[in-house]
Amino acid sequence: MKNKHFLSLIRKALVGALLITTTAPVLAANSFTANADYTVKYGSNAQARLDRLNVLMAKHANSPIETKLIVVNDFFNAFAYREDSVLWGQDDYWASLIEFLGVGMGDCEDYAIAKLEVLTRMGVDKEKLRLIYTTANDITPHMVLGYYSNQSARPLIMDNIQNEVLPMSVRVDLKQVYSFNDVGVWVIVNGKSKFAGNSKRLSLWGDLNTRTAMRLPTENYKII
Repeated sequence: MKNKHFLSLIRKALVGALLITTTAPVLAANSFTANADYTVKYGSNAQARLDRLNVLMAKHANSPIETKLIVVNDFFNAFAYREDSVLWGQDDYWASLIEFLGVGMGDCEDYAIAKLEVLTRMGVDKEKLRLIYTTANDITPHMVLGYYSNQSARPLIMDNIQNEVLPMSVRVDLKQVYSFNDVGVWVIVNGKSKFAGNSKRLSLWGDLNTRTAMRLPTENYKII
C-alpha cells in the first residue's frame, strides 16, 4: 500500500503539468517526427497530439520510471474509447501507435500498445514491460500494460479504465490470463507466471509487428 500511496502522490503532482505546452518546444533526441502525409491522412488534431507527446517525452526524459509510467498512462487515457468494429470495421484489430495517435481513439489493446512503445522509446527496459491479457470482473476480455521491476515482481498496471497506476495485487477486478512481449509469452499456472514460449505464435502481435516498427531505433525516424 506504500507503493500505491507513493504513485498517487506523484500522479497528483503531475496532473497540471500534463496540460502545459509551448509554442517552440525543445524536443528530446528520441522524439517522433512525421512527414506531411501524417497530417494529410489524420488532420491537424493528430499533429497536435504528436506534438504534445514529444513535449511530454522531452520533459520527462530523465524522470524516475514511476513518473514515466504515470505521465504516459495519463496522456493516452485522455483518448476516446472506440470499438474496433466502429473504427476499423473488424472484430479485433491491434492499432499501431501511429494509427492510435492519428485517430485519437481506440480500444484497450490500442492504449496498452501505445504506452508500451512510448515507454520503450523513453528508455524503460522493454523486457520489464509486458502486455497482459486479463478478464475484467471475471467477464470482459481486457488488455493492460504491466511494468515488472524484476522477474518475480507483481507488475504495476497501466490501464485505460483505471487512471491510477496500481500494483496488480490491488486490482482485484482483473484476472490475469497471460502476458507477452518481444521476448515471449507467460501463462498463469497455479497462480504463478510460467514462461510458455515465443510470442510469434500470437497472430495479432505478429500482424502488428509486420505493419509497424515496434523495435525503436535511437535516432529520429519518420512515423509514416
